Amino acid sequence: MTDGRQKSVYAIAGAAAAAGLLALGLQTWYGSRKRGLFRQLRKQMLLDDAGLVLVRDDFCKQMVDGLAKDRPSSLLMIPSMVDIIPTGNERGEYLALDLGGTNFRCVYIKLGEGKGQIDDVKIEQCEIPEHHFTSPAQDLFAFMADRMVTFAKKLGFSRARDGERPVVGFCFSFPCEHISLNSGKLIRWTKKFANPGAVGNDPVQMLEEAFDKIDFPVDVDCMVNDTVGVLAAARYVDSSVMIGMILGTGTNACYVEKIDNVQKLQQTPRKRRRTMIINIEWGAFTSKTLPKLDFDRDLDASSTNPGAMQLEKLTSGMYLGEVTRRILLKFAEETGLFGGPVPTLQEEDALTTPDTSKIDHDSTFFGGPTADILRSELGLGHWQTFWDRQLVRDIVRLVAQRSSQLIAAGIAALLRQMERDGTFGPMERTVVAVDGGMFQHYRAFREELLSALERIMGVEAAHQIVLKHQQDGSSMGAVTMAGAAAPSQVGPD
Repeated sequence: MTDGRQKSVYAIAGAAAAAGLLALGLQTWYGSRKRGLFRQLRKQMLLDDAGLVLVRDDFCKQMVDGLAKDRPSSLLMIPSMVDIIPTGNERGEYLALDLGGTNFRCVYIKLGEGKGQIDDVKIEQCEIPEHHFTSPAQDLFAFMADRMVTFAKKLGFSRARDGERPVVGFCFSFPCEHISLNSGKLIRWTKKFANPGAVGNDPVQMLEEAFDKIDFPVDVDCMVNDTVGVLAAARYVDSSVMIGMILGTGTNACYVEKIDNVQKLQQTPRKRRRTMIINIEWGAFTSKTLPKLDFDRDLDASSTNPGAMQLEKLTSGMYLGEVTRRILLKFAEETGLFGGPVPTLQEEDALTTPDTSKIDHDSTFFGGPTADILRSELGLGHWQTFWDRQLVRDIVRLVAQRSSQLIAAGIAALLRQMERDGTFGPMERTVVAVDGGMFQHYRAFREELLSALERIMGVEAAHQIVLKHQQDGSSMGAVTMAGAAAPSQVGPD
């Protein structure tokens, strides 16, 4: 090889080595920036033990204020007027109608002779025609009553069996001012519903009138929302159930409170019970103790209800995927994640919570399931590296951890309010009944929730808390509540 050619080869090799070192240096620099930003984010989003206690304590304070007559609180603490709770001793056959979304359910249950025994269950889901979301309220209720009667007749219910009207429980998951166990006033429609003639009126009365018009009179003995239904359904089979919770697209909770503590009640509706289920509406919890960051504030500002539902926006299935997307966009813009800003990352709701749940459950070394989600939902093919996928998994877990910590702080506050957290005497076994896809399908979230409870309450006390999934809680709860509220079933407290 001539000297010229040799020098040329050396020059090329040297340039390649320099380029390699530069690439390695840039990768190390970008990696360092990414990890530095992640550590900063983790410190801001997650609460230490003292921070968890602060959230719990402010939650407790606002609960007490919400139960008072005229103190401001972000927690509505709505008296459900449900002061009769299933005991497992109810007997008979009952129907229920469950309205809470784009479908409604017709439900039948036969309660058995044994304590907490259910002999038969039948549930029929009915789709609501699009025009009935805006039709006059009486037309919507007439449609539901007609479908319910068809369902009941298939099961052998007549207009009056043995001279008695069929007993129906009503799960109506919309904001209501409850007047009694089976009466109230609709405050406002939510979701897709905008039926004129309902706001300010009694949903139970409208439903009973709809049945009367088709010559099938019924007794609607109770009206509950989905959260109260979850508690009631679980309480029928386990007397240790004291909290009902929804962890799904949205989040809410209710619990059993001493009526003497509910100062906002104008008068006690009945003298036969000493306790009442309180619907907290905890998704609206607002506090300076909540770990909110700039991307949370931006999400709130762009939502349909700015300034409202602060806890829900930090914890529920509707928002966790979007929170994750906003964080990934920040990393792409500031650290070069995925090679820089990705057009699909700038689209709202490009990632959903089911997507991030799958990523969180990815236990493979190379992150194949994560790669599939990033490819299918964000169009990221060759723009994602092994290290990018590791960081994405860490960010997803971080968002879930924050959510689980805040839900755990809320549970701890309820237990303290009920004097069941071990600070007022021996710790009692307490069951928290939970319905919703976040709890049912997101295993990593459940694990983080249990871990956070141990940090707030201590391991020994936390192990007395049982988180129990309650399938079809709203539907089952409406039926068991109908059984508990039936005149033949009501006994002493």
